[in-house]
Amino acid sequence: MHCSKSLVAVSSLLLCLNGCTTYQSIEHTDGGKTDGHALVRSSCSDFAFQPGNDIKVGDDVRFQTCDGRSASMTVTEFDARHIRGNNEAVPVEELASLEVKKLSLWKTALYGITGGTVAVASVALLLGVVLVSALPHMIVSALTG
Repeated sequence: MHCSKSLVAVSSLLLCLNGCTTYQSIEHTDGGKTDGHALVRSSCSDFAFQPGNDIKVGDDVRFQTCDGRSASMTVTEFDARHIRGNNEAVPVEELASLEVKKLSLWKTALYGITGGTVAVASVALLLGVVLVSALPHMIVSALTG
């Protein structure tokens, strides 16, 4: 029984630590505050963002350019004019949209609870099958013994 509790605990922990990520659109509202980061605007849309605030080195981003090209990259470097990653540089004024991959706490919690429930139900079912299969042997032992 101790082993099955440990199995459930480890399974639940792994599911929670795995985390669920999702791409979230950067929707910057210019309220006059820039937190020391320059606001960069697109040349073809209303899109605007703050490099260093909205994106950081190491972020996984997905973007669409003004000419309709869509791609994704891991940011290795950026400045007020370019975002660099995956051996390419994208001019920031040519970005029509930009999304950043982030951890979704609600999805992670939901999957963690669901995974834990499935693990507990699986252990309970397995334990029930073992008990049912051992029951005839226990009855015979009690009658003969």
